[in-house]
Amino acid sequence: MKILSIQKKVIRMMTGLKKGESCKQKFKELRILRVTFLYVLEVLCYMKKYKGSISENSEIHDHNTRIKIDLHI
Repeated sequence: MKILSIQKKVIRMMTGLKKGESCKQKFKELRILRVTFLYVLEVLCYMKKYKGSISENSEIHDHNTRIKIDLHI
């Protein structure tokens, strides 16, 4: 993911880490969420906000499919 690479590059510039060094600990120290975690957080907030209007695919149609228990948004 390109945006994650850019985010890591910025963290390395802010903290003085070299190119090959891990910046995982620096994310924790700076209390910054990585882009992937921000995405998960946004999805969870959406699910909580609209939990009453989200249904399963099985409620939409009667077809017996592999994805009938997936959420239908």
